[in-house]
Amino acid sequence: MEFRDRRGTPVALTVLGPVTAGERGGRTGLVERNGEAAVPPGARSARLLLVFTRTGSGTSNDGYADAISLTLSTDGDRS
Repeated sequence: MEFRDRRGTPVALTVLGPVTAGERGGRTGLVERNGEAAVPPGARSARLLLVFTRTGSGTSNDGYADAISLTLSTDGDRS
């Protein structure tokens, strides 16, 4: 997640790490990931970038995503 100011200039970056084959038990599947970060002062927009990296040969994708969401809350309200 990249937070940007009113001009579109990045002001902060939060990275949620990759899911490894070991975490998936060597099988194709989805693993839930959650992250949390404070919105920096001056941020007016957020940009989400997903990066999938092919780790072997072939033409199939090596990355999948489902049910991506962004929830904003006031300080202390994490429900």
